Amino acid sequence: MNINFHIQTSRIYLMLTCLIIMLLSGGNLSCVSDVDPGQWVSGRIMRMNVKKVERAPVISYQDQDSLYLVSPSDSQLELVLVNVTLVNHRSANVSMFVDGTSAELSGAGGKSYIPIDPFTQRVPYNNLSDPPLNVSPFIWGVSEFPKDFKINGWLVFEIPKGAPLRGFRWEQVDVLSVSVLEKNN
Repeated sequence: MNINFHIQTSRIYLMLTCLIIMLLSGGNLSCVSDVDPGQWVSGRIMRMNVKKVERAPVISYQDQDSLYLVSPSDSQLELVLVNVTLVNHRSANVSMFVDGTSAELSGAGGKSYIPIDPFTQRVPYNNLSDPPLNVSPFIWGVSEFPKDFKINGWLVFEIPKGAPLRGFRWEQVDVLSVSVLEKNN
């Protein structure tokens, strides 16, 4: 037989083997993704998209006819807002209770931060002409939604000012994680 034929056949087998290894590795790593408005992560029942992660010194929101401010509980902290979309893509009906144990932000050195309740950590705000960043709706409390229904809203976290962020983890119904890559200004 021709030696060139054996070399070409060996190269093809080597390339196929590398391709299979890359595909298998990618499948094992798919539970963690960069924050990308077009990128979704899926679990057994839920799908999740983190559309935005934003820092703010204070936020406002309107609840019926009143305007409220949410501020950090300490001057050494800042607020981090995470905009999340959740979709029930499998179950006939999903019930969730979203509270301080439903999600976490992870930071450098293994630090983790839990969401705060924006309905209890608020004060009335009367200056309607100059409110700070207005955020709503919040994902908090009891939520029920049928198959193929989605909810979108914000979770609010307190973290030390300037602390680097590494990831966001959702822990209700399914455990879903994404990496958080912040842009340096």
